[in-house]
Amino acid sequence: MERTGQRMNDAGQVTGVVDDARTMAELAVREALLVMLDQTYSRDSLAIRMEEIAEEASVVDWSEWEFTQIVVDGVGFALRVRHQQPPGFVAIADLGTAVVTMRGKELPADRRFTLHRRL
Repeated sequence: MERTGQRMNDAGQVTGVVDDARTMAELAVREALLVMLDQTYSRDSLAIRMEEIAEEASVVDWSEWEFTQIVVDGVGFALRVRHQQPPGFVAIADLGTAVVTMRGKELPADRRFTLHRRL
């Protein structure tokens, strides 16, 4: 069976089955939070903050996420987006053969990408 990922059709409906969206979301949130760590933490404080981040990232509340579309190689896929504080976002998409995680200050208006494949 070929995995097609989680796609979004022209009517904005999400189709397909995602492979463990909760794990993908946790990864995206954890990465975004870790990037915000201040480098002035002591080693002990840093270890405590990393544990807090892991705990925060593991609690995925889908009501905080919305669907939009990402177009990869001309195919529309569902992109789950969570806006968070400080102002910014994290996003995940299941493309079937790959998983995409994004983070940043503002979700790009043009979400058309090409998936580069290695031969």
